[in-house]
Amino acid sequence: MRTLVFSPYLSSLFNAVMLDRLQEEIHAGGAEKLYFLSCFQTFDICAFNKTSESSNCYYCEANIVNTLKLVEGEYDVLRLAQLITPEDRVTADDFFRNVTDIRHDLYFETFDVGEAAISPYITRTRDKNLVRENKDTFLRRVSYNSLLVYLGVKRFLQEHQIEKVIFFNGRLDYTRSVLRACQALSVDCYLYERVRPGGIIECFHNVLPHTIEARQALIDEAWSDPTVPQEEKMRIGSNYYERKRKGEVIIARSFVVAQEKNRLPAGIDFSRKNVVLYNSSDDEIAAVGPMYKNPFFQGQEDGTQYVVDFYGKNFPEYNLIIRMHPNLKGLTYHYVEVIRSLHQKYPNIYVIAPESDVDTYALLDTAWKVISFGTSMGLEASFWGKPVVLLAKARYFYADVAYVPADRSGVDALLTDDLMPKDKTNAVKFGYYYLNGGTKTRYFFSKGLNQNYFKGQPMKKFTLKQKLINRAIKVYTRLTKKKVVIRTF
Repeated sequence: MRTLVFSPYLSSLFNAVMLDRLQEEIHAGGAEKLYFLSCFQTFDICAFNKTSESSNCYYCEANIVNTLKLVEGEYDVLRLAQLITPEDRVTADDFFRNVTDIRHDLYFETFDVGEAAISPYITRTRDKNLVRENKDTFLRRVSYNSLLVYLGVKRFLQEHQIEKVIFFNGRLDYTRSVLRACQALSVDCYLYERVRPGGIIECFHNVLPHTIEARQALIDEAWSDPTVPQEEKMRIGSNYYERKRKGEVIIARSFVVAQEKNRLPAGIDFSRKNVVLYNSSDDEIAAVGPMYKNPFFQGQEDGTQYVVDFYGKNFPEYNLIIRMHPNLKGLTYHYVEVIRSLHQKYPNIYVIAPESDVDTYALLDTAWKVISFGTSMGLEASFWGKPVVLLAKARYFYADVAYVPADRSGVDALLTDDLMPKDKTNAVKFGYYYLNGGTKTRYFFSKGLNQNYFKGQPMKKFTLKQKLINRAIKVYTRLTKKKVVIRTF
């Protein structure tokens, strides 16, 4: 089998996992020909070098060169520039000549070249509505480069009869290019993600890790493991939610550690029926295709305003408390300010700002029902015995942990009716997967969320010479305002 491993970024996590996969492919011995492909300063801008710093490009290349020395066995190393031809640049020039704005619906063949650039742009700026798009060169430059990667990799796959491609995540610019090139040619691709620290990974076959059905299949598969007693699965899965409530960092950062335990917002009569709405920081899913398109509203903001008007006009005796996601702290975009502005639109409507130290879980305990627009708090609320109404697509959309209307006409009844909590077993399945699912790697290990190792060696470990060169690059580019490329490969 002819196999390609692709790792283009200055990311210790991405690179450590891909080096582990490369070494496993070598040890498995099934590859007739094995290639490792990286950027190696082909481009000076990407998801991990958004400001086009020459020093970042140098460190990225040096990091990969250093760690590749730890890989034992035979494989060929390729630079993206080797795959891209002058004809590819002509094709890209022709395609973008009349493109004025980079939008979600910008496609080249079946490649969503617009979203390939928009996804890291939103991660960088939090500008999910592309308000600043025309003032930012990142989108145009990265979408152009992404098309070059798509064209070059697609041709390489054909000419070298590649049968298997391995890379990390697939959401961001150049990895999205490779995913779409594989899909265009029906070449099997394997997209990896980290489940949790400790060297535990998961694999998605031919689809993005964000694909709801694919993730649900992994969770169901782990739960069906006959070697683990049901009682033990329930204990492990429940432990996940108990630890999260305490603010422990498990699979991602905790947003409750800065909150004051048991603190509730002042000025609210909690003897009433309290409907608690947890909104979502949905940057990551804002540009992954139509799979997260809201089936009930134009978007989260539109849906939230509908819920506010519904309870404000029809049920003044209830409280609607909107807990804004803490990850929205410090943002002033319209999609954030429009939610803030809903505070006291009606006397029974309360908005808890992202920066508030109100205890998210204390608020949950007061809830008669919970409304979610996709946040993980919807999943947690279901575990803690609250009926949850889900009004957007989410990773748990098909998991039967929440009430989901059949269509827009079914929303009002779910907002009005007394609802029984769903069986928490379905929520426990997620907790069990996060703590016990996935595959343990042999060569990749991580401590916490940011310390990543390959074969026991820390990633981003540089020689004194490399550090001095990097410092010199920073000084030179700062003084001259010019780019510089110093090769290590």
